[in-house]
Amino acid sequence: MRDYLLKVGGKEVGGGLFRGEGWEVEVRKMPPARIGSLAIGRVWMTVRARDKTTFDALYARLEPMLWRGGG
Repeated sequence: MRDYLLKVGGKEVGGGLFRGEGWEVEVRKMPPARIGSLAIGRVWMTVRARDKTTFDALYARLEPMLWRGGG
């Protein structure tokens, strides 16, 4: 997640907080989801944007990265 947020123009502030032009994202690690012996890492993101246009632009850039499979 860190790399994704940096790639879209964010700066790491610390403590899981990233800031970009008109937005900030707080990232917190969550316990993994478990399906049998498979463990899938998870994070919780809180996104704040100055307006809907800024949010939509950020989401459009992050969405393709968030939907890709791990590996």
